[in-house]
Amino acid sequence: MNRRMFLACAFATLLAGGCSRGAREESRPAARDGRLRVIATTQVVADLVRELGGDRVDVTSWMGPGVDPHGYEPSPGDLERLVGADLAFSLGLSLEERASDTLARAAAEGHPAFAVAGSIDPSRLLRPAALGGAVDPHVWLDASLWSSAVRGVVEVLASAEPDSRLYFEENARIYREKLAELDEWCRSEIALIPAERRVLITAHDAFGYFGRAYGVDTVGLEGPAPDVPRIVDLVRERGVPAVFSETSMSRGSVDAVVEAVRAVGGTLAASGPLYSDAMGPAGTPAATYPGMMRANVEAITEALQ
Repeated sequence: MNRRMFLACAFATLLAGGCSRGAREESRPAARDGRLRVIATTQVVADLVRELGGDRVDVTSWMGPGVDPHGYEPSPGDLERLVGADLAFSLGLSLEERASDTLARAAAEGHPAFAVAGSIDPSRLLRPAALGGAVDPHVWLDASLWSSAVRGVVEVLASAEPDSRLYFEENARIYREKLAELDEWCRSEIALIPAERRVLITAHDAFGYFGRAYGVDTVGLEGPAPDVPRIVDLVRERGVPAVFSETSMSRGSVDAVVEAVRAVGGTLAASGPLYSDAMGPAGTPAATYPGMMRANVEAITEALQ
């Protein structure tokens, strides 16, 4: 069995107990410097693979800072980069909805993108009513839950480079410790906000996992018809001082809520932007997943205290 067939079977066995027969029987050489060439759909997925792959991988991402993965449509060049890579990773859970056709086409040609959320326990996934029972894909906004995505990535990397398994597993151990510390830090910082003010109103409904993990009530504004009067009542009843924009979303709904609160004599600040679907630009603290989470928590605690 060649390398690509082996990878497809290994990941399918890990997550589903079987192996697809659709993989094309071909393999591609590693990067010229010996590293695996890896394509990731989003910055958050790319950052996870870099942490676990270390100096054995060369990772690039389809999407950059400020890009909304829900609406991202891959270019022909994206497809070319995917099929030319040794490995490809997506988040899954329908996050990359408009990229699904491109991902399916690549998989049918023997170039599957492995969904990192596939190794998360399904019982821990949220299915909010606002999504009509569909799974909320924003699993990375809970650091503990994101840690459970590590296992599947390590298995895929080790299937590609068996001699590096111990290296990948050690990176995973170190990274899990880092995420456990981050999770505890997030919890302790959010606890500094008075309980009645732990209300996170954001541009879209991305922070459900964050709210569940860290004890915050969350409200997303994007949708066919946000209930602005209800949100105004919530702001006044709980004394919420701020509403948050996001780097990957329009701030129109945020400004509308601010104006609605002001119209009834209240005060509400437009804070943020928070990092939800995308991380920060290269060279900034939010250019890594831990840095992104810390930047969010610092912004939230400063605005809501």
